[in-house]
Amino acid sequence: MSKELNHLGNTLVATEKKEQYDDAVKNLLADVQIIAWILRDTTEEFKCMDIAEIIPYIENPYVSQIAVMPGLTYKSIEGLPTESKIIGEGAVYYDVRFFARIPNSENAKSFRIIVDLEGQKSPNPGYSIPTRGIAYGCRMISEQFGRNVVDGDYDSLNKVYSIWLIFECNRQIANTIVSYKIKPRFLYGKSILMERYDLIEVIIINIPKKGDMEKTSNKPSELHNMLYDLFVEKSDAKEKIKLIKDRYNLISESLGRRINVMCNLSEALVENTIKDTIKVMLSKGKTPKEIEDITDYPLELIEEVLADMEEE
Repeated sequence: MSKELNHLGNTLVATEKKEQYDDAVKNLLADVQIIAWILRDTTEEFKCMDIAEIIPYIENPYVSQIAVMPGLTYKSIEGLPTESKIIGEGAVYYDVRFFARIPNSENAKSFRIIVDLEGQKSPNPGYSIPTRGIAYGCRMISEQFGRNVVDGDYDSLNKVYSIWLIFECNRQIANTIVSYKIKPRFLYGKSILMERYDLIEVIIINIPKKGDMEKTSNKPSELHNMLYDLFVEKSDAKEKIKLIKDRYNLISESLGRRINVMCNLSEALVENTIKDTIKVMLSKGKTPKEIEDITDYPLELIEEVLADMEEE
């Protein structure tokens, strides 16, 4: 096999594993227990409610069965399509989207919210995250026309939330939750406002980098701790499942399965990265023993990589 073909094969495998890992993170984020935690700490509708009380309000939980990996299926939340299309524009793909009924809603026409959950790997992706959240929210508003909003009955509009989990945040902004929403401001005079206007809100949950939880400017909330332990803290699946169960009382067969898939894929990605590092060092003339001394990688693994390179 030529080096070019072998490199291409390795690249394709790495890309496939990366996509599988991203899917596993989204599937874990779609777990109804995780969603209930996020709703409790970010929305007015579910503020201060118990997690067990929130779960029944999340519509159509565990409906679709979709394969994450060959031989494995998972249950996700389905109540809305995850793809949004507008004529003349490209498609928008939401990570997780669902309805949630509003407890004790006073509006007979609009008794539920629409929620979009997004995971973002960096706080600086090259654009403003609140702006993208507002764009997603506007699409979720406009999509309601012709469905639950007919003949200009604007009071039937469901409020929409675009909630973003931002990872790898610096110590100054980590462990914060920021809300962007419509609020009235009197330009002249004062009065009591009775109109319904609060129809779109973007929530940003800023999560610290690995190892920074106790070094941030802000004390973490319980939600920050849970999301950090679930998505950031590195441990094997068995340890993570025990931690999530003991510390947050979160566990089910479905949740355990999703954690297991994500952790296994994470370990595979780490192994690929280590092997790539060893290859680079070998190609620069370092001996296996020198690489072991520099990196503390097992000598057996270094020699295995060297043997693979010699066969190429």
